[in-house]
Amino acid sequence: MEITDYPIVDDRYPFDFDCVWVASDCDEHLAVFITTGLGPIPFVYLDVDRKSIYEIEDRLLELPKVAEAKLLVSVQKTAYLIPLAERGFYVYDFDNYQYYKQYADPTRPMTMNGLHNEIVELTAGIRFNTIRFSDTKHLDARDYFSCCERFKK
Repeated sequence: MEITDYPIVDDRYPFDFDCVWVASDCDEHLAVFITTGLGPIPFVYLDVDRKSIYEIEDRLLELPKVAEAKLLVSVQKTAYLIPLAERGFYVYDFDNYQYYKQYADPTRPMTMNGLHNEIVELTAGIRFNTIRFSDTKHLDARDYFSCCERFKK
């Protein structure tokens, strides 16, 4: 069965758009979650400001570089991973239609205190209260939040 054979779950999902969302962990370190056009997105993220899902990545890339990026897996396309990690974000990408997998770590993690207020608002206050990104190599956002999904297995 192909992913396109699964039923559409919610039409609020940004169809055919590889967007990102941001969350903090129990240490207030920040991570970027790249949906690959299919990954679950916490509903609260979509409820804050619909346009933020389309602009957050560009806004994050406007931040200054504060760290070196450490790739955790060998992938051919790293152009979208390294710049985000260099800005202090742990970088997760939706993998195999199952969960978000960590692809890059920053040498100096960013916290909410390091962000401009307007960017903090775009993060929607999403927080994983029980995990540390530095110790979590993959996670399923659906285990922590009520999520919007384009397709459901």
